[in-house]
Amino acid sequence: MAEFEMPNVGSVSIESGSDILRCAENFRDIAAGYGLSVLAWHNLGSPIPMMTEGGELLCTRVFGLTGNEWDLLAKRQYSPLVDLCRYQTEPFWGNANSGPKSRHPTPYAEKIDFGWVWANSQARSVLVIPVHMQLGQVGLVGFISARDDIDFEKCVDHLSWLSHTFLSSYVRVNIKAKRAHVYEQLSTREIDCLSWAFDGKTDRDIAEITGRSYATVRFYISSAASKLGTVNRAQTLAKAATLGYFGSWASAA
Repeated sequence: MAEFEMPNVGSVSIESGSDILRCAENFRDIAAGYGLSVLAWHNLGSPIPMMTEGGELLCTRVFGLTGNEWDLLAKRQYSPLVDLCRYQTEPFWGNANSGPKSRHPTPYAEKIDFGWVWANSQARSVLVIPVHMQLGQVGLVGFISARDDIDFEKCVDHLSWLSHTFLSSYVRVNIKAKRAHVYEQLSTREIDCLSWAFDGKTDRDIAEITGRSYATVRFYISSAASKLGTVNRAQTLAKAATLGYFGSWASAA
């Protein structure tokens, strides 16, 4: 198995947009010290990849990914690695000579097929860190190597901490840049309208059921989307469900 020496590089915690490039480079250099390349995606629900403050793609500007490597995330709707991150928080890893592993076995990790990874990239060892963040957002950081003898147990704790720090701070800085309020609780009326929408009702149905105007229903659902940081109806309902709004509403009712 390959041996590791923990690199000592600068911080990966992003405090402002101007820090993104420097922290990403630090993150890349730490991974390189372990003989690994970095794959990072801050939001599995968004097609927009991570960028510097100037709009450059981190995957090419900093992490230097080839098209083949980037496909592991770009084709995330097909990737078993990405799919697993939606369901668990435990880091998992594997190589071309063995099946998936994690510190604490989970039923999801045991079923994953790493063959998809070896068939779609030059990677022969991969470590994946699921990163679950505020407002139900899920991202991931993958560490890959063309070697098939990487022993990730010796570095998983360090890389997991770095991954959570890097992605969480990136998301925090970008949320602050996009809107003044990082979080606002949904109002009772917003939850009411969303709950009916979650049950499959159209906006006109909800207006008739609740005795509100169609425009008012649209306003409440749009306001909820703004607070949750979502871009369409499906994403709004999914995030509200993840945050437990419908369960709380049902209990209160």
